[in-house]
Formats: sequence, structure tokens, C-alpha cells
Amino acid sequence: MREIKFRAWDKERKEMFIPRDLEEVPKVAYFLPSKSMKIKGRNLELMQFTGLKDKNGKEIYEGDIVLEKEYLYDVSFGKIFDPDRDEYTYGYFDYTDGEVIGNIHENPELLKENKK
Repeated sequence: MREIKFRAWDKERKEMFIPRDLEEVPKVAYFLPSKSMKIKGRNLELMQFTGLKDKNGKEIYEGDIVLEKEYLYDVSFGKIFDPDRDEYTYGYFDYTDGEVIGNIHENPELLKENKK
């Protein structure tokens, strides 16, 4: 069983952080990945840990941008955006051969650059 944990993007402060404990995360978030919500007055987007690590041992969360071979992937549960094909694909992907090179909040330019 994978470890259940989250990171959060604070939309106002424009910063990523790890909630101190799961008491800060509403139980509904366990079933609604990548959802925006107000927690203690903060406008956050929660991203859940996938249970996978990249080839360097870095944990992979929803919203990460993973480079695998010549492809960039925007990680989410259930659907994966492939910017090279400009489409979403569905299913389970194992990113352990890839490398986390950023995330959609702090590095959105990575996906835009790849579409050129």
C-alpha cells in the first residue's frame, strides 16, 4: 500500500509546501486529487503523492513534470497530458525510468517550451 501524503500550492503566496500533518488535509482530498480548496483561510491546490519515485529517487506527485526519454509528462491520477501529442491519455504510467524536472506551478514554461 502506498503512503498517503500531499503537498500544496498556495495560490496567493505562489509557493509550494508540505502540510505538517494530515489533520490539515480534509478527508475528501483523499478522493479528489488535484482539487483547489480553502484550508485554514488559504487558497490551496492539493497534490497527492503517486507512490512512485523517479530514477533519482525523488518522489513523484500530481502536477510534477517528468521527462522520460524524449517525452514530457504532466502527472495526474487517471489521465496524463502528453504535450508532444497535445492530448490526454488515460491509464497507469510508471515514471520510474523518468526524471522529475519541475512542476506545473513553479515551472509552467517547461510544458509551453515543449509544445513549440
